[in-house]
Amino acid sequence: RISLFILVLYALFGFGCANQAVNNTETAVAETSNSSINNPKTSDTKSSSTTKSIVEKRSEKKLEEKPEYPIRPFDTETLYDLLVGELAGVRNNFGPAQEKYLAQARLTRDPGVVARAAQISAYMENSPAVLEMSQLWVEVEPNSLEAHSLYTMSLSRYGRYDEALKYAEYALERGQHEPLLGLVVSANRANKEQRTTLLNQYPKLEARVPNNTFLQLTKAMLQRQQGLYSDGLNTVNHILSQDSTMQSAVMLKAQLLFQLGEKTKASAFLEQSLANAPNNKRMRLQYARFLAESDLDGAHNQLSILSTQYPNDSELLYSLALAKKGLKKNAEAIELFAQLTKYPRTSYSAHFELGILAEQNNDIEAVLTHYRQVRSGPKLL
Repeated sequence: RISLFILVLYALFGFGCANQAVNNTETAVAETSNSSINNPKTSDTKSSSTTKSIVEKRSEKKLEEKPEYPIRPFDTETLYDLLVGELAGVRNNFGPAQEKYLAQARLTRDPGVVARAAQISAYMENSPAVLEMSQLWVEVEPNSLEAHSLYTMSLSRYGRYDEALKYAEYALERGQHEPLLGLVVSANRANKEQRTTLLNQYPKLEARVPNNTFLQLTKAMLQRQQGLYSDGLNTVNHILSQDSTMQSAVMLKAQLLFQLGEKTKASAFLEQSLANAPNNKRMRLQYARFLAESDLDGAHNQLSILSTQYPNDSELLYSLALAKKGLKKNAEAIELFAQLTKYPRTSYSAHFELGILAEQNNDIEAVLTHYRQVRSGPKLL
């Protein structure tokens, strides 16, 4: 039962194995750079979703908002297509909107039209169109940081990391580090040779953008992806010597210590760090995950703190319920699982656990009642 609890903590925290663990720090870094990304990822989250976080998430939130471009005349056919596209978008009919804007972006090469076409394609998750339009956007509006960001992500998605780096570098030199973050996140899917090529570019980047802690952080992330845990730890220690409160660096150091086999040091380091950041959700989740390996009661205590801080987070409550079940606090676990049946994200799993607990009590009627409520998902079979 304890192993199930640990697996759920992994899923809740996005830290299932050495490779998956990389995504955890990268998500935390993304939170540091973009405060709108602050929800824990579930086990259904795919790593590719991270690459959507920059321009595409902006498009999801503000598809109606367009940058200011100079007014210019269009011929009648172009104007008609753009009006049709806009009206289709207003009605949430994005297929025709995308079709019209792609056609006119290729025809007019107008920066405003190209930008709009790129944003709609990103919203529609049309990767080939995003690649085409972001490349065109950089060509027609070479000073646009948003264009460089989207092109970086598009190239990275297609495994063209070395090409993507120069566009991420352009943004980094102008104070925007999100494209480089997205590139490094995508590099988790790269092979060792590709990551070696990226790491070999860092001396040049460090010369052009000196004393940039975020650049150093992405370097440590790449070193970790490459399995260079000691090198990564040295890099992150250098970051923390400059800024001991950089929470994404704190998280990365703890994870590197853990992967180096220094599990006690990793837990102690996070415990100390939490004294300075008691409300850091992701850090406390990481600490709970470490404790769950050998101290379920300690993990339970950390999850209890989190459930008080975030009483409406059903996934946190589910992990807490599993911890109570693992500690044989069945009455408390049953009460919590019963609450969780009311949340769509946890309803089926909660009914499944209630069925198991009822089976242990030989309450066959309750067993059948709960198991019949498991209608889809991984527990169905």
